[in-house]
Amino acid sequence: MKPIFILERGLLFSLFISTNIIFGQGFEEYEETRAPEMKRYFKEIDKELSVGNIERVKVMYDSAYQRSIELKDTISIVLSNANKGELLFMMGEMDQAKLAFEKVRPYASTLPFVEYDAYNEIRLGSVYKHLGQNDSAFYHLREAQKLSKRTDEKPLLRQLNNQLGILFDAIGKGDSAVHYYLETLKTVDETEIYTLGALYTNLGKSFSYRYNFDKAIEYYNQVLNILSPEKYPKAFTIALINKATSLRQKDQNDQAAFVINRAIDMVNQHTLERLRIFTYSVKASILLKQNKLSEANALINELAFFEPIKDKELLPEYLLVKTNVLMHNNKLDQIPDLLKRAAQSVQENNSLSYQIKLHQLKAKFYTKKKDFGSALAAMNNYNLYKDSLFKISQSNIIHDLEKQYETSQKVQRITQLELEDELQQTRITRQQSIIGFGLLGLLLVSLFLFYIYRQNKKIKSQNQLIEKSLKEKNILLKEIHHRVKNNLQVISSLLGIQSRQIKDKVALEAITEGRTRVQTMSLIHQNLYKDDNLTGIEIRTYLSRLSQSLFDTYNIKKDQIQLNLDIDDLMLDVESVVPLGLIINELISNALKYAFPENREGSIYIQLKKIEEGLQLQVKDNGIGIEDTSKLFDGDSFGYDLIDAFKLKLNADLHIDGEGGTDVKMLIRNYKKAV
Repeated sequence: MKPIFILERGLLFSLFISTNIIFGQGFEEYEETRAPEMKRYFKEIDKELSVGNIERVKVMYDSAYQRSIELKDTISIVLSNANKGELLFMMGEMDQAKLAFEKVRPYASTLPFVEYDAYNEIRLGSVYKHLGQNDSAFYHLREAQKLSKRTDEKPLLRQLNNQLGILFDAIGKGDSAVHYYLETLKTVDETEIYTLGALYTNLGKSFSYRYNFDKAIEYYNQVLNILSPEKYPKAFTIALINKATSLRQKDQNDQAAFVINRAIDMVNQHTLERLRIFTYSVKASILLKQNKLSEANALINELAFFEPIKDKELLPEYLLVKTNVLMHNNKLDQIPDLLKRAAQSVQENNSLSYQIKLHQLKAKFYTKKKDFGSALAAMNNYNLYKDSLFKISQSNIIHDLEKQYETSQKVQRITQLELEDELQQTRITRQQSIIGFGLLGLLLVSLFLFYIYRQNKKIKSQNQLIEKSLKEKNILLKEIHHRVKNNLQVISSLLGIQSRQIKDKVALEAITEGRTRVQTMSLIHQNLYKDDNLTGIEIRTYLSRLSQSLFDTYNIKKDQIQLNLDIDDLMLDVESVVPLGLIINELISNALKYAFPENREGSIYIQLKKIEEGLQLQVKDNGIGIEDTSKLFDGDSFGYDLIDAFKLKLNADLHIDGEGGTDVKMLIRNYKKAV
């Protein structure tokens, strides 16, 4: 008998591990009850399928189903609907696939083996997950779990555990998701390349859901290393899309653009039309981050030819990106209906990360519309979902991997001790002539070993308590930094809303400067709760984000002012980063406000180098310069008063040259590196 037809199935957010069904004993005997007519007819269906006559195959499966009922051929009844459901599932027609799989249930449950029934429950669970009906998905997967206890078939358990992992990821239960992925991984041999690729993809997505993009990229790179793009074009392309998305989240936009362009080449080369929509959506979002609005517009316009999108897994990303592009074009009248569609799609998708993106877009939209009450409500929802994601991200995702490793180490240690014991017994036997001395020596050694064992046990127990306390402290510190960051962002948002009601230019400028200082400190706490080092900041990344934030605050047009950074790879303590960040904030802000009047073009150069005497900071522009630098510290400038105060804290020398532009140099002697 030919098993259920299962095509290679690669989902955008995760891969379903496809495999043929291997049946238990007694199946061959039952296969003889199938009608010869139906066996021949299924061979004809295979021929049509091999040449791509999909619509013809759908009709033939319906005919096979009707004829199998007339012949009372139960296996053929199951096969006709299961194969049709699989085909519809692959094509993204989830509602029709659900109907086909539901027809299988009453017949598969009558067969003397459970494999068909269990596989069908797994497929129904996957279909309901794609339809956004997670309760129904869990019901069918739990039914499959019950059936799986009556068989030891590894491919079935593999698919079941993998689908449970995908479903738990969808609802934000990352620890449970990783548990089931690891259970699946236990059954996979290193020669099963496609299955390994699917699991690594799912693990990568699980980490990306928790904003651990470095770890996610590691898994996507493993997929790209083991899968052949010629043999597995769809799975390979999905890994490229996912990697580009993670790079975009890390603001590594040039690398993200390179990877997504490679994915687009794969889509075109292998005619992966279902992936085109998502690939173009991801590229459009990258182009927006690169300020390439016209190119993003062109992609979104091209995607309009693909609407409506049937697959509910694809729809949220497309709608959110399209909304973002329209907002950049200030086409605000088109956005409300699009936001309603996006909200409905996100709700059906049950994705926490999409909820965060949706409310962030709503906050931006209502701010542009000057509906500040709705903007604040959207921002509160954004922070609420972000908090939820942060709490989820505290789960010890690596725990099961470490546990597996530790278990393996313990087994090796036990084996080693057993060998040592056997060797000791052999020596005792050979040295019976000195048994008295041997026993005495053995007693002394045993007492010594027992003492060492007790000491080691005590030390291990103390270490475990210390590690537990350290872990709890780190979680609390991250939570504190996260809360501080959120509070600073709320203050910044309130200042922004207040600034829109201020007409006095001097007061408005003061509010704007206050916002930039709040954002400068907010970035510090944002970096701390996202990174493992809770006391130090990677200064190159921080200054890059700070500079870009200031350019956005002062609405600097693209290519008007060039920013050049020359920053050493340093990890500095928070106590040093706060005054340093505020100083650089003031210097960049002054350059953006005063150095380039009447929208003239220019450049700003920022250098931070570790030299023998300390840290050498330079902020230089080629603007109009300063006529008399001696007046900067006469008490009229709060910003330079702030710089002067922090100069003392950092024990720094300050030199300002105002000719041919403004060149500020500081030699900082009092600073601390992160522990």
